[in-house]
Amino acid sequence: MQFQIMFEGFTIACKKTFDYKGKTSRAHFWNFVLWATLINILCRNFISVVLIQSLFFIWFNLAGLSCSIRRLRDINKKWYWTLLALIPILGTIPWIYFMCQPSLSKTAGK
Repeated sequence: MQFQIMFEGFTIACKKTFDYKGKTSRAHFWNFVLWATLINILCRNFISVVLIQSLFFIWFNLAGLSCSIRRLRDINKKWYWTLLALIPILGTIPWIYFMCQPSLSKTAGK
């Protein structure tokens, strides 16, 4: 049961890859990050076809982008705060801080 709940954030994020509207809860965002990282590591270690590895990588990055934009919307920040993650170290720290903030909406992740 707990596994199913944890995996739900990942599946919702993958289904909403091209949906930049709405909001994502903190739990769904971090569950997506966890599962995307684990699957990416498994793909890199066990799938030797570079094309398949690249497709997984691109798909997870697109899903992560839309998920982080919806997460920022959930804490009342504009989408362009996502660009902070592109700045090495100095931009990553505030971006992680934003992603860890509690939801300001009661309907996040639905």
